[in-house]
Amino acid sequence: MKKCAIYTRVSTDNQAEKEYNSCRTQEDKIKSYIHSQEGWGIYDIYSDEGYTGSNLDRPAFKKMIRELDKIDIILFYKLCLLYTSDAADELDGVDLGGR
Repeated sequence: MKKCAIYTRVSTDNQAEKEYNSCRTQEDKIKSYIHSQEGWGIYDIYSDEGYTGSNLDRPAFKKMIRELDKIDIILFYKLCLLYTSDAADELDGVDLGGR
């Protein structure tokens, strides 16, 4: 079975309160997709509410990176929720375990 990580993020508390932007809504949509794929299962859910995407200093993101050796697939609702262009340079220093 493919072990899937779900990553959700919103920058502000105001965004988190809006139903269509909430981490919960992102999570539900991603879970639905995972369940539609044969042989895929949820490994863990990583959620950073109220953290900017302009840097990688986010607790759930850091935990997910530490656990990459246990994860086959990382799913997120939009690429900008994983990181913004401001954080792209920081990813050069992240060891993705050859994936």
